Amino acid sequence: MQDTETLVSSSGSAAAAGSRPAPVPGARRVPALVVAALVVAGACAALNLDVVRDGGGVKGDEATYVSMALSVAYDGDLLYTRRDLVRFYSLYHAGPEGLFLKRGSHLEISLQASWPFVRAGWVSSAESRSLAFGKAFPYAVAAAPFVRLFGLNGLLLFNVVLLGGVFWLAIRFLMDRADPITSLAFAAAFIGASITPIYLVWLTPEIFNFALVFFGYYLWGRHARENETQPSRRRAWAAAGAAALIAVASFSKPLNLLLIGPPVVWYVLRRRFRTAAIAAGVFAVVLLACIGTNVLVSGDANYQGGDRKTFYGSFPFEGSGDRFGTVGSSMTTNSLDALDRPEPNAFWPVLGHNLVYFFVGRHFGLALYYFPGLVALGLFLWNWRRARLWQWLALAALAASVLATLVVLPFSWSGGGGPPGNRYFLNFYPVLFFLLPPLRSLAPAAVSWAAGTLLVGHVLVNPFIYARQTWEIQAPRQFHLFPIELTMVNDLPVMLNTAKARVPYGHDPTVFLYFLDDNAYTPEPAGFWVAGRSHTEVIVRSDRPIPRFRVTLRSPIGTTVRVRMGGPARTAVVGPGGQALFVVHARGVHSRWSEAYVLEVSCDNGFIPRLVEPGSTDNRFLGVQVTLAPMLDPSDVRSVPATSAGGSGGVR
Repeated sequence: MQDTETLVSSSGSAAAAGSRPAPVPGARRVPALVVAALVVAGACAALNLDVVRDGGGVKGDEATYVSMALSVAYDGDLLYTRRDLVRFYSLYHAGPEGLFLKRGSHLEISLQASWPFVRAGWVSSAESRSLAFGKAFPYAVAAAPFVRLFGLNGLLLFNVVLLGGVFWLAIRFLMDRADPITSLAFAAAFIGASITPIYLVWLTPEIFNFALVFFGYYLWGRHARENETQPSRRRAWAAAGAAALIAVASFSKPLNLLLIGPPVVWYVLRRRFRTAAIAAGVFAVVLLACIGTNVLVSGDANYQGGDRKTFYGSFPFEGSGDRFGTVGSSMTTNSLDALDRPEPNAFWPVLGHNLVYFFVGRHFGLALYYFPGLVALGLFLWNWRRARLWQWLALAALAASVLATLVVLPFSWSGGGGPPGNRYFLNFYPVLFFLLPPLRSLAPAAVSWAAGTLLVGHVLVNPFIYARQTWEIQAPRQFHLFPIELTMVNDLPVMLNTAKARVPYGHDPTVFLYFLDDNAYTPEPAGFWVAGRSHTEVIVRSDRPIPRFRVTLRSPIGTTVRVRMGGPARTAVVGPGGQALFVVHARGVHSRWSEAYVLEVSCDNGFIPRLVEPGSTDNRFLGVQVTLAPMLDPSDVRSVPATSAGGSGGVR
């Protein structure tokens, strides 16, 4: 392979520069003004919002990170005490639901009058009035000054400042090889036409980790692109800064560990061994410093290990005693063996499905929630002959990180808990930005804005609503074109909508229904209703394979109904007051010791019970009632008639 570094650093960069149109006078000031205006507007909004009311209370892991940031800001420590519980109640008027705590030991230092004047020792949390937080501390420590000055609003302001910094540096990086307006347009699209801005209103480390990775790769990427033009001292500082940022991101989210590989390997390949050693050494020192701090605070190197619990409804120090041993649910991850693993014969099928879902999954797919990143990847591959070595290394690290995530977390690779889009991929998203070749037109930005806003525009208009009610994100019709992630049903956003998730149905065997939209209603004794003139999708989950289901359709009006369950579709015409009975063949996905199927039902007519049934108070617009019966014995098929009964109609 030819030395692409030399190619671009000489004639390639000159050609790119020569092909750009002459800059418009004053155009270079436009990006700075736009960024400044957005940051000021965002800061004003962050400081004037009612965080608790507008944020809808606690979501995700906010209870832990908010409590930790408040503890650092006001108590100067990383320990949970009764004072933290009282403070949280005073702000939220509710308990810290989902709080992660661990009982370990911490170093206690005290002064005394006699020699040696200072006494230090490890104190077990069981013997004290404090517990350690069971999450990574860097976000809380970094945000603490903002919290001290502005309270809870300081966390929002911190996120705004971080994202504003990413926006400005993204423009600066592109302006080296593109005109200011093109750079502004694509940088804005990369952030604003993706799911990223919704995490501004999450009081968790998502924006923090995203910014750390972006800042780190910016420092390294600018030097790698400039190649030999930087003096050695500046090169060393850039390498050290990038390594330190990636180290903090790696401690905060261990999935980021592989991202240090490209800078170190690139310096080695460029024979900059001293710089490579600096980068590797700084990364190791900063990571070990974070781990050491965690040991000092909790007595454990792993903030997710040891005696760790999560708490709902009842919390330590709420009454007399710490109550850690009597309340809460164990949530310990000491090793990879503690994670939920697929059965040995299911590993490859699950991985194959997850690879598809990762790119085009309805709830977490890259194409839906990070479309500008897909544009950047497409431009990189289209111009692969001009791509530089450091970019290939970055792409390799990204691919390895994604694959490792799918392997290590096969049932929760999106972040767990039904987040908006793929929460874990937000850590890797900056890498796609640095794959971009020189931009010569506004077309990539225009495509990113058009497709990105079509997919996530409604989310960004109402971020506080969708940040909490994440199951509503997939309501628009365009999302129904994409497959549902059946390998991870228990981590889909519908699980947050408890009334419509994991609803038991039938018996022998009992299956569980997950109603993904508002076009179907939870079961009644005779079955569940589908809304009139609508299409609905319901996940049917069983602990055993069910090759066929007997379907009974009923409606007091005439309607045509289409039913599909992964196999061939069946269409039935249900007459007024009649029913249709037939068998539908099911094709599903095996995952997590269960089988998951998607039942699709659509009908072309509807009625309102209140208007057609005397005495009814039901205002719903209904179409057809569906009754499902699993068929485990193939001989049962012969007992099902091929035509409707109890009224006119038929099935085909």
